[in-house]
Amino acid sequence: MNIKEIKISKKTIVLVILVVTTVMIIYNVITEGLKPPIIKPLNLVVALVVFFTAWLISAIRLRIIHASLDPDKVLPLKEYLYARLLGGLMAYITPSAIGGEPARAYYLSYKCNERFSKYFALVIYEVLYDIFVTSIGAIIGSLLYLPLTIPIIIVGIANTSFWGTMYLLLQNMIDPEKAPRIIKFMAKIVNEQLSKRLGDSYTSFASSFKTIVSRMKITRRITVCLLTITFQLLFGFTIYVLGFGAYNVNIADAIIAYFLAITASALPTPGGAGTMEYGLSITLPPGLVILSRSFIYYVTIAMGIIVLYHSGIKEIIERNNED
Repeated sequence: MNIKEIKISKKTIVLVILVVTTVMIIYNVITEGLKPPIIKPLNLVVALVVFFTAWLISAIRLRIIHASLDPDKVLPLKEYLYARLLGGLMAYITPSAIGGEPARAYYLSYKCNERFSKYFALVIYEVLYDIFVTSIGAIIGSLLYLPLTIPIIIVGIANTSFWGTMYLLLQNMIDPEKAPRIIKFMAKIVNEQLSKRLGDSYTSFASSFKTIVSRMKITRRITVCLLTITFQLLFGFTIYVLGFGAYNVNIADAIIAYFLAITASALPTPGGAGTMEYGLSITLPPGLVILSRSFIYYVTIAMGIIVLYHSGIKEIIERNNED
């Protein structure tokens, strides 16, 4: 599998965007009666700067992880920024957020002229940090807003449990004999089933994931973890900036709202429709829910579309859709 196999349904993209927009409108009608959210121009400018900075830091993190897998193929920082933004775009225009990981893997495999499976292992390792940081943050923040946050606590615990198990499984797929008993049992079943179906792609994925884990020394892991916490906090801080002076919300509430929304959006809805609104609404006033949700969603899509055109990936996708 490689970058040239990407195919995107324009009808699906339009449908997802319509679903998300419709949910926002319905939420606004129910809570505010179509009252437009308050936004100050200066707040908007500062929010854009903070939001873009968060994406840039996430690109630095991706570059560090890639250097562990392919030290001889490290790309300019802008390529990792493009990969991250394309991932954000695909996560928001596909029926499930899982679209973001394949998009990043496709882009990096295209730029490095390597197998998709190799870079899919890279982005799966990368997303583990996001899941653990946001889920743990959401669980901690949820304790302040019980019982409204019980569903989010359940999702957060499920996220960390599932992906913690997946990490141990993926880490030991190549050599399951050294794994804990239950992981060894699971790894053998996965190996038996997937190695037959996927062949070399499976081996490439498994060996690449193991390579990353073995080369990510403790100092590099700490650095990646700190970068993850930093840019996730900046995403939350963006909400505070948007509402500064117009809505009665503090920094803690804004950051907790972001963590709750991201964790809730792990549930498979188109573009996070409904789930993100629910997470944001627990700590934010309705006007700021619509403002922050719209900003995060449409700005991410806009930046992703710019990258789509500027990077040349659009032409490849269009050619594939014609085949």
